[in-house]
Amino acid sequence: MKKLLFALTLMLALLATCLIGCEIAPDKSNDDNNSEVEVLKANAAAVFTLDVNPGVRIYVKEDNTVIAVEATNEDGEEVVSELELEGINYETVVEEIIDKMDEKGYLEGEESSVLISVEKKAMDFSEKLNEKINKTFEKHGKKASVIEQELDVLDEDIGKAIGDMAKKYNISEGKAHLIEKIREEFPELSEEELAGLKVNDLGMMLEETSDDIKEQFKKVGKAVDEDYVGREAALTIALESLEIIVEDVEMARVFVTRDEGKMVYEVEFVYNGMEYEITVDAENGTILATSSEEFVEFDAKEMIDEFCDKNNIKPDEIKNQIINGIFGNGENGGKHDGNEEKTNEKPLTKGELLKGILAELELYEETLKKTDVRVYETESGTVFSVMIENNTGDVYRLVVEAYSGTIIKAELNGTEIELSTQASE
Repeated sequence: MKKLLFALTLMLALLATCLIGCEIAPDKSNDDNNSEVEVLKANAAAVFTLDVNPGVRIYVKEDNTVIAVEATNEDGEEVVSELELEGINYETVVEEIIDKMDEKGYLEGEESSVLISVEKKAMDFSEKLNEKINKTFEKHGKKASVIEQELDVLDEDIGKAIGDMAKKYNISEGKAHLIEKIREEFPELSEEELAGLKVNDLGMMLEETSDDIKEQFKKVGKAVDEDYVGREAALTIALESLEIIVEDVEMARVFVTRDEGKMVYEVEFVYNGMEYEITVDAENGTILATSSEEFVEFDAKEMIDEFCDKNNIKPDEIKNQIINGIFGNGENGGKHDGNEEKTNEKPLTKGELLKGILAELELYEETLKKTDVRVYETESGTVFSVMIENNTGDVYRLVVEAYSGTIIKAELNGTEIELSTQASE
């Protein structure tokens, strides 16, 4: 018994000593393998990401075979975990991944949007990728709406911000970049809300952005709204709710956005001297909100001419130069002082415009409920008409010269207010 106790005591002492001072040699076989893969990734001839809802990143060698495939989110992990893809031609890999997405139920309906994000030297792969994706979808009796973007062109700061967003919401850098571009024109929509959307819904939101945003993406096919009631049906539902027909309305427009966590159609039109705005649930066609106000025709030319007359300048001078006395402290009284800055050769983008206006109004993105920007071109110049509503119900309306960012008129809840600077950065 004493010998047994002594043996147990000795074993415990040796174990304690080992825990304190011994190093157990780790199994380096996996580390060596992982290290080798990381080196191959770093030297990959091409890297691209596929996003539907599952996200998958693919690393390709010079000989077009795949070095590694990694999931960028949990759905992507479910897709690739059952596949052996290394060492296979990348086109075959893309086909097998899409096959698995369909098998797992991620390709709903007859058409789905696919986001291709080219992360490294992969533009030469673009045409073959699109062809392979479309052929594979056709094999499953479906169509692909492809959105393509190049991430190599991003500068270091933007790249870091996109990477931080991707890590925060467990999405790919490609999806994060698409979200960032959408938010430039819809700052009221949060990163978190958009990160939870399928690529198809993001594609629908991308359709609502201005040309300067859309031009940054190569697109094959339009975003699909077959999961929803559709724009034409939304217009019909809105009109039927007021018992009127489309032939009786003017200036009808329907656009997609998000409201209270839902995809919605905003239907706007003029009828019998009133301007209506009706929000329709995109999924089931329910009317969520209806509002109307007396229609006042927007006369951009008259506003520009009145502004120029008030400030003793010619209308075309707004477009060609920024006059220090129009904004800022106004010390120059609208007169030239020889130090005028030149305006942009192109109009401000909607993103630049909104960013400048929010800074001028001291509004934060998280306090916004809705934004709306429209462009009007006249012989006196081009202006933006801007509406911003915050979550306390305050409504700002501004008219802004499109090239210089000069605020021509501003109202808060129907009362004109004075602003001191231009609506650009």
